[in-house]
Formats: sequence, C-alpha cells, structure tokens
Amino acid sequence: VHLDADLSGTAGWLQGYTEFPQGCAPRVHIARILNENERHANRRRSTLAHEVGHLLLLGEPYKRPGNVRSGGGVSRHCSVHDWAEWQADHCIGALLMPLSLLEQLIGTRPDVISGLRHPSLSPQGRILTARVARAFAVSIDAARVRLVRVGYLRQLSNRQLVFAFAGVQEEAAEA
Repeated sequence: VHLDADLSGTAGWLQGYTEFPQGCAPRVHIARILNENERHANRRRSTLAHEVGHLLLLGEPYKRPGNVRSGGGVSRHCSVHDWAEWQADHCIGALLMPLSLLEQLIGTRPDVISGLRHPSLSPQGRILTARVARAFAVSIDAARVRLVRVGYLRQLSNRQLVFAFAGVQEEAAEA
C-alpha cells in the first residue's frame, strides 16, 4: 500500500486506485492529501476500505489469463456506474459499518412498505447520517450510502433532489 501517492494531476478528486499488474502483487495507491491532514481521516478510512474491496473481489479474477480488464488499475478510468466500483463502495459499508453494529446503534430498520424511512437529505436523514459517520469514523458520503442501501433512509428521486437543493418542502415536490 502506497499511502503517499501524488494524485493531484488526475481528473476530479481521485482518492485512490488499485493496480493488478500481471505477475506481481496488487498495488494500492492512496492520495497523499488524505494523509497530510487529519480532517481527512474518515475519508482515508473509507478510501482504504473501498480499495480493500477491489482486492477482495477482483484479486482472483485479475489473475486469470485473458481477463479483459487485466491491463492495469481498477479505479482510474471507470465510469461512475461501473460494477466493480459499486461493489467496492458496498465494501466500505460492509467492512466499516456492519449491519449488526448499525442495528445496535440505531435500532431495527423501518419497514420499507410503511414509508417511515426518512429521505437521505432531509434534516432527520442528515442527523442520522452524521451520527453514523461519527460513530464509525467514516465519511458522510459513505454513511449516507450505507444507510440507504440497508434501508434506514430512502434515496430521493432526481426531481425531489432539485426541490431539496432549492429549499422546497418534499411535499411540494411530490404535488
């Protein structure tokens, strides 16, 4: 693991990537900025868990001859909707915020059908997300994704997001 990678010249804010070079051990690179400032500690933990997800889920497939993705890194040029990225993002939650510990902290998940789940960006959703981020020392983004995926919060539709960012009540957005 290379914790001092200079990723400043990359598009966007690349925080880390994993390489699977043929015939060599995988290499994980984590952005230097995540180690230079303690305010990035939760983001660093989340990024490390994401890259561990790549190692756990892709290490064996990359060893197979003829793998179409065996040419290099996983995270560098993948689309946002790439399955490998989704899986690695899921690993952040599974590794750092196990469901059993979430249930101990928050309680039983609300019934999905009852509609009692708060929107992820509502005041209640933000409070719950911040509580989980603090308790598990993860980024706000990682906590929000985990809470939506396991059913504590619900994701807003694109239309509702526009209204939420404009400061309009959710009921008005649904009318």
